[in-house]
Amino acid sequence: MMLMLAANQGFAGIAWLPGTLHAERFPWANAEGLKTFCDRIVPAAVEKLAKSWGAQLRAALRTVVHSRK
Repeated sequence: MMLMLAANQGFAGIAWLPGTLHAERFPWANAEGLKTFCDRIVPAAVEKLAKSWGAQLRAALRTVVHSRK
């Protein structure tokens, strides 16, 4: 869905957070499962789909601000 929205709206790209950040955000979840899903499964699926559209994945720089309470 995100890819279709981005393509239809003319976005230059989309991004998702790494698994470590999801694991921190959802401490009750299986951290290794989140890391695997976000860092391996999602990129592999998106890369396969993007390739069929003639697009490619690339790394992007990001700034992350952690807030500890």
